[in-house]
Amino acid sequence: MPQGVIQGTVPYLGTFLTDLVMLDTAMKDYVYIENKSGLALDDTCRVGTVTAGTLEKLVNQLVPSLQSGDPFFVPAFLCTYRRFATTRQVLDLLFKRVGTITAGTLEKLVNQLVPALQSGDPFFVPTFLCTYRRFATTRQVLDLLFKRYGFFCPDHEEDDQLKNTVCSFLGCWLDLYPEDLCQPSDLSCLNQVMAYVLLNVPHSALALRVPLLLTRLEDPEPSQAEPR
Repeated sequence: MPQGVIQGTVPYLGTFLTDLVMLDTAMKDYVYIENKSGLALDDTCRVGTVTAGTLEKLVNQLVPSLQSGDPFFVPAFLCTYRRFATTRQVLDLLFKRVGTITAGTLEKLVNQLVPALQSGDPFFVPTFLCTYRRFATTRQVLDLLFKRYGFFCPDHEEDDQLKNTVCSFLGCWLDLYPEDLCQPSDLSCLNQVMAYVLLNVPHSALALRVPLLLTRLEDPEPSQAEPR
C-alpha cells in the first residue's frame, strides 16, 4: 500500500472532525435534507430536544454515512445539531462509538500530522491536538511521532524540510496546549521534546525555547520574602 494511504474509519473520522471545526459557528439555520439513514433530522429539529438514545443514534450514523458516500447526512447534522446538543456531547458520543482506538489507528493518525502541515491543511493538526486526549496520552503521541521521524539523512533537502515541519508541529503544540508538555510534576515529555529538538534541529528557535522553558519549570523563581 502506498505510504500515507489510510484505510478503515480513520479518514472518515478525520473528515467529520474537520467539518465540525469548519462549521461549528456557521450554518445556523436549518434546511431540510432527506438522508439515507431513515433518521428524521427535520423532526428532531422541530422538537428542539432529543433523548440521549436518539442523539446517540444520530452520532452513530455519522461515520457510516461518510463511508457509504451519503452526501447529505453529515452536512445536515452539522447544520442542525446545536438545536438539540452541544459540541461536547457530540464529541463524547462520537469517541464513545469509536471506542479506544487501536495502536495501529493511532499511529496512522500521528503519521498524518506532518503531511497535513506540509500540504497546508489548516484543520487536521488543531483538530487532532484538541481531541487526542480522548484516546491517547501525550507520551504515546510523542513516541509515535519520534519513531516516525527519528532518522534523517544529513545534507538532504527533503529530510531538512521534514525536520522543520516536525519542529513547527511541536511549536504549535506548545502554543496551543502548553499544559500537555509543561506539567511541573512531570517534565518527562518536555525533556523528551528537548532531546529530540537538540539532536535534530539544534539551530531552531524551538531549540532555544524548550531548554529555557524547562529550566524555568525546574527552578521556579522563589517567592518574594514577606515584608517585616
